[in-house]
Amino acid sequence: MKKLAVIVPCYNEEAVIEESYRRTKEVLVKLPNPTEIIYINDGSQDKTRSLLDHIAATDPHVKVIHFSRNFGHQPAVTAGINYHRRRYAGSAGIDSGSAGSAGERECQRGLLRP
Repeated sequence: MKKLAVIVPCYNEEAVIEESYRRTKEVLVKLPNPTEIIYINDGSQDKTRSLLDHIAATDPHVKVIHFSRNFGHQPAVTAGINYHRRRYAGSAGIDSGSAGSAGERECQRGLLRP
């Protein structure tokens, strides 16, 4: 079965990163496919880096890439796509507030069927 990688660019997301992770995992555990989350820390100046490192240390299905400075949203997404070695990848914005429900809709439409 193919793995799904969810790519999440982050920039100064300390206020929402833990809740975003919780909501994303809540959706991913319902899928038949193995999954991973790839966070791209796009040069955050707040506590995003340490929060992501903590999440990755406690969840083997989470990978983190830290940029040395802010390169922008699209380079972060591209880095995540280049990093993962799975057949399916999706990108989710933390600040959208609806990443979980959007992901569930994609799954229901059959995007992740083997």
